[in-house]
Amino acid sequence: MPRPILSFAALALILGATVGAKAAEPGGPERLPTLEEAYQIKLHQALTAAIDGGSGAGIARASQEERTALREFYDKRDGKPFWTDGGKLSAAAQSAIGAIEKAGDYALKASDYPVPPASLGAGGQAATAEQLAEAEVRLSLAALHYAHDAHVGRIETVEVGDNIDRGSTPPNPVKVLEGLGAAPDAAKFLIDYNPHHPQFDLLRKKYLELMSGQSVRESAAPVDVPAETGGLRIPGGPRLRPGDQHPQIALLRQRLGTSLPPDATPEDATSYDDVLAVAVRRFQADHNMPDDGVVDARLRHVLNATTTRTTTKAVGALTRGTDAQTAERILVNIQRWRWMREDMGDFYVLDNIPEFLTRVVDHGKVVFTEKIVSGKPDTPTPMFSQDMQYIEFHPFWAVPNSIKEKEILPKLRQGIDVMQAQNLVASYKGQPVDIYNVDWSTTDIKTFDFQQPPGKENVLGVVKFMFPNHFDVYMHDTPSKGLFNQTVRAYSHGCMRVHNPDQFAAVILGHDQGWAKADVDRAIADEQNQQVRLQTHIPVHVAYFTAWVQEDGTLATYGDWYGHDHRLVLALTGQKAELAQEVAALNAKAKFVAPDPGLQDSQPNFLSVLFGGN
Repeated sequence: MPRPILSFAALALILGATVGAKAAEPGGPERLPTLEEAYQIKLHQALTAAIDGGSGAGIARASQEERTALREFYDKRDGKPFWTDGGKLSAAAQSAIGAIEKAGDYALKASDYPVPPASLGAGGQAATAEQLAEAEVRLSLAALHYAHDAHVGRIETVEVGDNIDRGSTPPNPVKVLEGLGAAPDAAKFLIDYNPHHPQFDLLRKKYLELMSGQSVRESAAPVDVPAETGGLRIPGGPRLRPGDQHPQIALLRQRLGTSLPPDATPEDATSYDDVLAVAVRRFQADHNMPDDGVVDARLRHVLNATTTRTTTKAVGALTRGTDAQTAERILVNIQRWRWMREDMGDFYVLDNIPEFLTRVVDHGKVVFTEKIVSGKPDTPTPMFSQDMQYIEFHPFWAVPNSIKEKEILPKLRQGIDVMQAQNLVASYKGQPVDIYNVDWSTTDIKTFDFQQPPGKENVLGVVKFMFPNHFDVYMHDTPSKGLFNQTVRAYSHGCMRVHNPDQFAAVILGHDQGWAKADVDRAIADEQNQQVRLQTHIPVHVAYFTAWVQEDGTLATYGDWYGHDHRLVLALTGQKAELAQEVAALNAKAKFVAPDPGLQDSQPNFLSVLFGGN
């Protein structure tokens, strides 16, 4: 008759009694534990060490939640081992080890999940109780860590920036272990923690092609730099850095194919701004140069010796690099898919910031695409997912505190009529006020509300699309249509401006409420403020994918305008010092935007025309 499996509490009593007996009776305890009990004692000791902060293989990385899950899992099994059977690894263990050792097939590193040797206890040589107990702990932790990283990635979003939200949810360690205990196929159970998004799988296959030495087809660049830039030369001159002003910068901008908004001044053309800096750094990186953004003699030489097509590669919407660069680009985008919501919705909106494009997807099929303008490198659009709740026609624009303090207040103190110039109205505690009867030398302007009513000059245009979020960004129309003609459309303060927003509204409201395009046209023609609440909230995913597998199987890659790819590579490769510096700089920019609702909505010419600033 087999002996009953002892609980951890009973094991502790036996272990304590044994030690006590040895202390009282040097000749030995009254009863020695059986081999099975000895194994369970060793397992109990190993698990206790893990929970209490052990440092063995894989244990040091274990979170408190994972440590507690180990104890709970084995407690429920009354101390019965899961991964070992008859002195060797079980079939479930062999299956799990096989999946973990092939972690590279899913762009993970098998070395991150140390497992016991698959040969443990094989070949007629039984493993010791200590070896089997260690194997239990090691493999349980390896499975937990693999499931976590496969599902949400090893890199936390906060490691690469404050303006990134993770939509996916880390798996519950207890449920992972319980699921493994019930799964008929441990390998399949673990692999299923990887994302099931189609783009994830397509990118994964491209990554494997590169790793196996196969070629990855890339699509032709959608936009070429004008032909005349091929013969444009940058003459010798001083070292130029972002923020500098110099006549050569206009030539550099033309040479790299970057553009300015239609309302740009001659001074803007010769200013080394952030958009140009991204283009310079991309060119440097693609030509194996330090990507510091500094225009020096070496960069001038390479620019002058490079063909137009190479310039397109470095700056345009599509970039081509070496296999290693392409693999790196794919790898960081695979990581981003692990951050996306597990269920993106049957009907959803996807704003891809580096592509400057929005898509509406209905049951896996793209039913609408449109150009968007997104945040400047200095005011980057964040990455997050939220649900669209309503569409507002002829919206009001609420002036944020930052503009009140930095732009409106100085003009009011100077006696300049800033209100009529942009059709602004002011109120205090809901009551209209005459701002020119206020002593602005002592008054806190933040206690006053400033609004721009609907109209032709309203910075939000005729419609906005609201999906409330803590970043306070959304999608909206704009009276400045010229920016949609640009290839690189990183010009907003964070919000996404939509080209042809009436068509976008018709798609959303047609799906939700059966509206026709004519219904949208009537709402716009009415010129009255109107909110249309959606009957079913529609997920909006604001993403940053710089690599995308197209319908024809080709790989399109887009500019890393905010440097997110670079920071993620630093995180994945453990370059902590450089990463900390870059993240601090990014977060400083993000914090300039986020605390002030509405700041992201101002047009690029609003401050320059109204206040003479940027």
